Amino acid sequence: MMWLEKLAVGDIWGIGRQWQQKSKGFGVITANQLASQNPHWVKSNFNVVLQRTVMELNGMSCLPVEAIEPKKSLVASCSFGRPQTHLLAIEEAISHHCATAWGKLRKQELVANYMSVFLYTNRFDGHLKPYSKSISFRLINPTDDIRQLTACAKQALKRIYKEGVPYQKSGIMLAELTLKSPAQMDLFNQPSDTALVKSEKLMTLIESINKRYGARSIRLAAEGFQKQWTMKREMKSPCYTTCWTELPVAKT
Repeated sequence: MMWLEKLAVGDIWGIGRQWQQKSKGFGVITANQLASQNPHWVKSNFNVVLQRTVMELNGMSCLPVEAIEPKKSLVASCSFGRPQTHLLAIEEAISHHCATAWGKLRKQELVANYMSVFLYTNRFDGHLKPYSKSISFRLINPTDDIRQLTACAKQALKRIYKEGVPYQKSGIMLAELTLKSPAQMDLFNQPSDTALVKSEKLMTLIESINKRYGARSIRLAAEGFQKQWTMKREMKSPCYTTCWTELPVAKT
């Protein structure tokens, strides 16, 4: 407790100038002197908050540490700029959604065990019969590999896609998210350690390149390049604080 003797009451987190002056009136100047006070006396002369501070100074935990649980699911979706009927364009959109969800997975160090893919038509179009379809399935092994996620999503898309239907929205959902380290693999389809190491190296490399040169500087070709499916953004606000190319130019 020697270090508490060198610490003033006012230097303790949560104790303001008013409490410092009041404690000084009671002859309590250092943190060590405050720690030696009876918690009940502190509560009656100050309040329960300072009482907890005194108890904490004596090594007694008063507020439990709440563990932050990982998210239960991640969703990536968007409406098309115009209705899409071609499978290739919708595949590109689904691949783009996979990349978006993958980035969130990597940021939180999570892996996905479950995936859903869905398609909607415009339910507000009075001339079109509403049509929606989705498919959900368990991944063979929990993963955060963008290649596996994209491949599974594209296979699932082909099972729910209906030719000639003008789709307005597509998306994916990754569910049953778990921390990467203790992820449980399938007993009969466990990837080799070498495959896992190679996958992690590749994912890390993609992240580092995109971090250095900008988002999606390197991506899967499945996302396409022209992106005719993208949503209209005429009213989108400029990203002044997050994108170098959109910084306003001051003219003199």
